[in-house]
Amino acid sequence: MKIIKQNSNQVKRIIILAANPTTTPRLRLDAEVREIDQGLQRSKLRERFEIHMRLAVRIRDLRQALLDVEPHIVHFTGHGSKDGLLVEDELGMAVKVSPKALSGLFALFSNQVECVVLSACYSAPQAAAIGKHIDYVIGMKKEIKDKAAIEFSAGFYDALGAGKSVEDAFEFGCNGIRFKFPDTPEHLIPVLKKREGVEILDSGPGLLISRREKEMVNIQVHLERTGDIFDLQVSKDARTSEVKNRLVGKLKLPQFCEDGQPVIYYLHSKTREKTMDDDKTLRENGIQSNEIFVFLQEIDEGCIF
Repeated sequence: MKIIKQNSNQVKRIIILAANPTTTPRLRLDAEVREIDQGLQRSKLRERFEIHMRLAVRIRDLRQALLDVEPHIVHFTGHGSKDGLLVEDELGMAVKVSPKALSGLFALFSNQVECVVLSACYSAPQAAAIGKHIDYVIGMKKEIKDKAAIEFSAGFYDALGAGKSVEDAFEFGCNGIRFKFPDTPEHLIPVLKKREGVEILDSGPGLLISRREKEMVNIQVHLERTGDIFDLQVSKDARTSEVKNRLVGKLKLPQFCEDGQPVIYYLHSKTREKTMDDDKTLRENGIQSNEIFVFLQEIDEGCIF
């Protein structure tokens, strides 16, 4: 696989998203944020980082923060469960964001976000879901102590600030926990999910994130609703669901019916008379160069536009 080197002088934008709903135990989120900020401020590559913060985040704040900041690194700190991350509702109470919802959100930002850190208990399932679309995602396999999470973040960002790769920075984070809790297996709780095809680059000091080579293919898409035809360049390793989300966003198509149910779209190959499997990549679906597709909406009497 060809290795693509990044510009080591590129400024990396980091967005820190924090949530501690009133119905959950209090966490020292301010201490974790401080460690990240101070660690990068004193690093030798401090000029190459730009930190943004959003506190008491709600579901819609997640999307808006990603749109506003266009971050390369997303760091969530707060509570989690096996069913999802906990953010706040309008009253400050806890509400879950499911792995499926998180996966769908980050699919829309797969060309921008390079790394996601979920500093929350039981966030490994969410990391796995997001990892379908993002090169590197870090989660926690089970409950993790507040101080251990802080030590991990401090070690991870200290290493990034020194020009280490994500994989090396992950090891520094785990080592930070081991120093703080030498007699416990707490350092084994963080887990790193690496997207298939990602390669480590060796470009000397300043390497922050490595990127995967993307084999692109040109396709033609016919929009059933309007009859419009347009050309699209996509990665063979993109999942069909990613391409569908891109089409919905690009064409500003409705995402929800009047009853609140999501609109279901299909990507159907007119060339091969085959509907693409959402959970497979275009490569796995057998995509061909210059293939012709039809973008279909599921027929539902209560959801026709």
